[in-house]
Amino acid sequence: MHATPETPQHTTMPMLLYANQLIINTGSRYAARTVNFIDFLAAIAQADEQCIVAVSTEPEPADATTLVTIDLQPKRVVELPAYHGHAAALLATFRQATKLKYAMPSGNAPRIVGGPGPNSMLWLLSLLMPRSTRFAFFIRGNTAQTLLHIYLRSVFRPIVVTLVRMFDRRIQKLQRQGRAVVFAIGPELVDKYDIGKGRTHCILPLLQVDAILESAPTRNSGGPVRLLCLGRLSAEKNIDSLVRAVAILKSKSIDIALTIAGAGNQQSPLKQLVIDLGLQNDVTFAGFVPHGPRVHQLLDEHDRLALCSFTEGVPRSVVEAFARWLPVIATRVGSMPRLFPDEITWANDTSPDEIASAIARSISHPDQARDMTAQAHAKLNAFRVDLEAVRVAAMLRNPAIWETVA
Repeated sequence: MHATPETPQHTTMPMLLYANQLIINTGSRYAARTVNFIDFLAAIAQADEQCIVAVSTEPEPADATTLVTIDLQPKRVVELPAYHGHAAALLATFRQATKLKYAMPSGNAPRIVGGPGPNSMLWLLSLLMPRSTRFAFFIRGNTAQTLLHIYLRSVFRPIVVTLVRMFDRRIQKLQRQGRAVVFAIGPELVDKYDIGKGRTHCILPLLQVDAILESAPTRNSGGPVRLLCLGRLSAEKNIDSLVRAVAILKSKSIDIALTIAGAGNQQSPLKQLVIDLGLQNDVTFAGFVPHGPRVHQLLDEHDRLALCSFTEGVPRSVVEAFARWLPVIATRVGSMPRLFPDEITWANDTSPDEIASAIARSISHPDQARDMTAQAHAKLNAFRVDLEAVRVAAMLRNPAIWETVA
């Protein structure tokens, strides 16, 4: 009598996580200019010995002072050639997908492939891999809305948006087929991708534990109110409206100074706007600031964080500001109103006038701003990368999560 072959257990599936981010191979460590999402995928790999991470790498640059170490073991990394820009990413997909397919065990045995979505690489792998492959999509923001703003005046806008919608439809089709689960950052994105039957889960991996201060640092007791804008200088961030809001406040004799920290294609137009409004003495461009201690120092040196975006998921900068006891002023975008309904001073819309009004309210009620920030600080364990990585790794290894989609 022959023994019945055992059905492969989901808990022993090999797992490949793809990161659509460039990191640096210094020869002795992996590092990145910004942690973005690679820190979370690396933490999942730390929590799961059967997990490998595929990521584009390039050699160490001449100036390595702005790099942040990424905790990845070389034997658990599949290195891919570097690329820069959306078009190059699309071309790289077709060159690299076959390499990733063969990085996994051959045959039709179950395996897990995960990574950010909607994304061209996971879209193509979902077509190339055996149907037994399970997919985990990590959704960080409303990509279609973001690209609508980035490519607002570009002839490529219709093509880009069409591709993203095609990738989104593929995710939803895989969910309906019982081949995919979605981990979405924030309840708004959960609602967008939820098709029922336990196929969409909320995650919040936005905060490294070393960013959390137990008590508030000593801040400004005199001089102008120091306002900080931290993030990519891109069209969807609506930073020009924030600059105009500062001009409105200055015209009302409110003593305020703005620091814009970040890099991106809006830097030159923003600098010209500052000149046109006569704000050269009131607005400082700090350039790119690497993640970690230098960002923490910047947050500690300011009195308010302002985020005025047209679209967001859950911005890391907001959570980190609360970790440093820094009051936040923001537009009502993404999941922030549901996660921090009473902890943020809200602008009623994305116009300069409403942003200026929100800033003025926050400045005129400092005690309330401190209390709101303390209330947000008490919520931060839900946003820790290390805790969320352990939780998600356990979910991916739990047969129940896949049974709900079978």
